[in-house]
Amino acid sequence: RTRVWVSRLTLVCLLVLLAGCSARKKPGKKPKQASAAAAPELPSPRGTTPCPTPRSQGASALITAGNQLHARGDMLTAARCYEDASEVDPNQPLAWSNWGLTQIGIGSYDNAIRLILKAIQIAPGTHEAYHALGSAYHSKGDYKAAVDALKEAVRLNPQVAAAYNN
Repeated sequence: RTRVWVSRLTLVCLLVLLAGCSARKKPGKKPKQASAAAAPELPSPRGTTPCPTPRSQGASALITAGNQLHARGDMLTAARCYEDASEVDPNQPLAWSNWGLTQIGIGSYDNAIRLILKAIQIAPGTHEAYHALGSAYHSKGDYKAAVDALKEAVRLNPQVAAAYNN
């Protein structure tokens, strides 16, 4: 019975995700790249406006600043805040996954996936990171990987999936 419930919730999540397809860029189109040079291992928004929050305030304050900028649509400056947070505290999964979400916003899907996978490596039990990973794969057009990531998010926290039924 629980298995059927989780399967139905996963299907609802998938349908909600796929309903957003028309609002996203089509996979065949070339994604926009950040104009800044990339770091050797991970993307870096160098050359963008620096994060308005000083590093001395800590990773949490940098993440909060990034969240506010992200909400306003300033993906590059938000990315800079999340990057700073990941350097201040490299074991902060929220910094990595939120940085990945900004990469989705600018169309840099492979970078998003790498960053979110780093968050999952740090904290494998976080359903939010798997949800973000599903969004990144969906945006890239890899729907099978998106479904797999979303199923894992539901497996980790079935109560969150129940919100999709509302």
